[in-house]
Amino acid sequence: MRARVKESWNTVDLQHAANLARCQADIERIQQEILEEGDTLTNDRGTVVLNPKHSLLETLSRRSIALSKHIQVHAVATVGESDKQRGKNSAAAKGRETADKTKEADDLLARPS
Repeated sequence: MRARVKESWNTVDLQHAANLARCQADIERIQQEILEEGDTLTNDRGTVVLNPKHSLLETLSRRSIALSKHIQVHAVATVGESDKQRGKNSAAAKGRETADKTKEADDLLARPS
């Protein structure tokens, strides 16, 4: 929700955002189930097969990407093109480095995240 200004969200966008949130919750749940069950299962015939939840996870992942693009909360829409990120990433790294050096002298400074 913080990816866009409050005034830019209309009713349909909010409905899509709710669907995206449910989709991401389902992804987490299915991923946990796969971790517990394993990547493969043995069917009734005794044959080892790929856990069918992998297919569901793939479908949910694609749905999540589509919804993110639809409501413009994907990475390019929120932080910009990747080639323009290099400067931002470099500045953030320098900030962390400076904070680490300064921390030794003063524990009261806020650290960038």
